[in-house]
Amino acid sequence: MNQANAGYAAGNNAAIRYVLEQASYDYIWILNNDTIVKPDALSELLQYARKNTDLGAIGSTMVDWDNPEKVQCAGGYRYWPITTIVKPVWAGKSVTAITVAELASAPRLDYISGAAMLLSVPAIKSVGLLDERFFLYYEEADYALRMRQKGWHLGWCRTSVVFHKGGISTSEPITRSANVSKIPLAAYHENLSTLLFTAKHYPHLFILVALFRLLAKIILLITRRRVSHIKALFWAYKDFFMIKNKTLPQQEKPTVKFSGGLGKSISS
Repeated sequence: MNQANAGYAAGNNAAIRYVLEQASYDYIWILNNDTIVKPDALSELLQYARKNTDLGAIGSTMVDWDNPEKVQCAGGYRYWPITTIVKPVWAGKSVTAITVAELASAPRLDYISGAAMLLSVPAIKSVGLLDERFFLYYEEADYALRMRQKGWHLGWCRTSVVFHKGGISTSEPITRSANVSKIPLAAYHENLSTLLFTAKHYPHLFILVALFRLLAKIILLITRRRVSHIKALFWAYKDFFMIKNKTLPQQEKPTVKFSGGLGKSISS
């Protein structure tokens, strides 16, 4: 197992490798440490998966830890590559609304929430492991695209319910007694991963996306007076262009240094 925090992808890859080496399994369930599951959450997932063998990844109904009637996302997220906007599917709806009123429809998912994701072992073997260049954010989006390229589909099991706190690894939101020093670090990785993801999957859009995102973020952060986030944004762009032409070992991560309020350098 990993001796240090190597990120979501590397941490889960270590566990996936270990499981695959032990015995023959049909599925692997990835769960964040800030989740609690209903007793039948896994059995519902397995029943759904066995009826839909073309699915490489399946998400649960994620509900808010503090308000279990409020949906965080119905399995996963939508993603718009030009604006890089991410939207949790059916967020804010009541559990009753999505399990009764909208049973006839199924939302489009661009990727499954990595907080609770059931993976098909045949899909893992055909697609490979998570891309460890994504230290934080975009790991699931990248994996979903790679799955679709291999002919696998994504699914959502309505009846599998998982309670999720959210923001534990990044100390967000601030209302949860956050360690504020971690928030610019999360912003750094979110911006760096966006650039990596766009360059990997949408190279023809990269210049447009990079410029649009940079300008939009600067305006937004100045308006909100988040100076530390602006520094994180610039460091992410700087580090991306420093590493983009290198073939990095998957465990290697860029180092980001923040001045003013953050003290020592933070190395991911």
